[in-house]
Parts: sequence; C-alpha cells; structure tokens
Amino acid sequence: MLTMKTPPIEAVIYQHEQIEVLKKLSFDDIRSFQEKNTSMLVFVQDEIANQSLNDFLKSLDIHPLIISDIFSTNQRVKIEFIDDTIFCVLSFVDKKNERIELKSSKMSLIFNHEMVLIICPKQIQFNVNQFVEKFLLKSSHPQLDKALYYLLQSILNDFYNMMDDSIDNLETIEDYLISDPKKINLKDLYFLRRDFLMLRKILLPIMDISDVLSKFNTAVIGPDTKLYFQNMFAQAKRTLQSLDFYQNMVSNIHDTYISSVNTVMNRSIALITKFATIFIPITFISGIYGMNFEVGFYNNPKGFTIVLAGMTALAVGMSWLLRTKKFDLGDS
Repeated sequence: MLTMKTPPIEAVIYQHEQIEVLKKLSFDDIRSFQEKNTSMLVFVQDEIANQSLNDFLKSLDIHPLIISDIFSTNQRVKIEFIDDTIFCVLSFVDKKNERIELKSSKMSLIFNHEMVLIICPKQIQFNVNQFVEKFLLKSSHPQLDKALYYLLQSILNDFYNMMDDSIDNLETIEDYLISDPKKINLKDLYFLRRDFLMLRKILLPIMDISDVLSKFNTAVIGPDTKLYFQNMFAQAKRTLQSLDFYQNMVSNIHDTYISSVNTVMNRSIALITKFATIFIPITFISGIYGMNFEVGFYNNPKGFTIVLAGMTALAVGMSWLLRTKKFDLGDS
C-alpha cells in the first residue's frame, strides 16, 4: 500500500455524505475546507519547506508542542494526547536488496474531530486511492476515528507481507538444512535474524499505540472504534509471539548448521589422524632401512620383499585393530 513519490498534498474530502479524492492541493485549499467544517484526511509530504509547513500547521490551530515534535529530527515512535488531538509518530518498514530496514524518517499523524493529517517522508507515501477504496468498503460516512484505524492497519499489512517473505526464506533454509546443508549461506542466516529483530522493533510501537487507543478515554474515538483497536492489539500480540518463535527458530537452525559443519570437520580431522597413525610405524621402518649402514635382511636377496610384506601386514593389522576397537575410519 506504499508507493514512491506522489504529489506533495492529497486529501480525502467528505462532502454531502460522499467521499472524494483531491490531488495537487495547496495549503489555502485545505484551509478553505476546514472553514466549511469539512471532514477530511490530508496527506502531506515533508519535502515542503519547513516554514511553509509550520505556518500551515499554525493556521490549523495545531498545538505548538505537536508542531515542535513534527520538526524534531530525533523523534522516537510514540503517541500523545493533547487537548482533543491525538499525535502519533510511526516508523516506516522498507525493504532494500531483499533486506528489511527500519527507516530513520518517521511519519507524523495528527487526529482530531475535523481531520486526520499525515505528514510523510518524501521517499514514501500512501497510495490514497487504494486506501479510500478499502475504506469505502467499511463506511460511507465521515468516521475519522475508523480512518485512523485503517491507516494503522495499512502499515501493519505491509509489515505482515514482509514478515511472510522472511518466513518463506526461513523455511527454505530449513529445507536445505535437511537436504543439502552446503547450500546454506551463513550470511543469509545472520541477515534473517536481523530481519526478525527489525520486524520486532516495528511491531512493538504499533502494538503499544493500538493498546493505548483502545483504552484511553477521549471524545475523538468512539466506543465502536475502540473495539477495532482492541482487535488490532490482540492480533499484534499474537504476531509478536510468532516473531519470538521464528527468532528462536533462526537461532536453532544457526546452531544446528554450525554443529553440522564442526562435525564434518572433526570427522575429516579424525580420518587424517587415523591414516597418520597407520603410516607412522611404516615410515619409521622405512627410515631405518634408508640409513647408510647394514641392518637386518640387508644382504638377503629376499630382504626387500620380507620388509615390504612386514610393513603391509603391520598396516593391515593396525587398520583391523582400529576397526575392532570401533574407531570409525569414515565413509571413505
């Protein structure tokens, strides 16, 4: 539901029990609608000059503390209630090169009786038409509290899509662990674990916000809509438990993979060690007979054959001894 680079100002206007999407609006247009007591959703990109946006917010009688928070560069994810206005700051979820990233830029959301104002980074913006189509299926009247719910739900939908992608990658790696561990890239496991950590960081604030909205007594949110937020909170809570499970699953797969790699390495080293054990006495005997003085069987015509046969018998005997003592020489 998120697309790139849309016009700076778009609005969903409620007039005469009808919903209309207007694009390429000016601040004066929004002010004129407000003067007519028109309910509306306003989408603004923060690429607009700060002074112009600041003047616009002041003209809408937005509280100075909220305006200050909007222009703060180090804003954390939160929800605040000031007078009859709800102010939320949310992080964006984004995917870059198949990796999930928590965007440093935030979305500011202002909600009161008259409008829902959303200030988004210029890189990402809501697809307003798609949002309205979904919203129209739920209500044909200006219920801005439900619009707030659908906005949060649309962010969660993007979250769930990325979570499903991460789960699919995890299941693929799990299949490789059983069928062919050599196909597993340790780097992918570390990235996958990081993805689930990012998803957790995104989900927790939304869960807290939905919990607060479902319990806080305020005139701008109706009792019916509180049930929506309660359902959102319950759903997010179950998802958080699933994330914990998948995080543990990634850790278990990582440990199993490292254990299998270590097992293969240990078997290889053990096999080399056993071959060395067999050939050490043979090497000792050949070293003695390679010296520059006479030793046993030196002048015997069959001496070489006897010594060679003895070394062969010694090697076969040591191999038999290792096997009878259950020292496995490996598959080879």
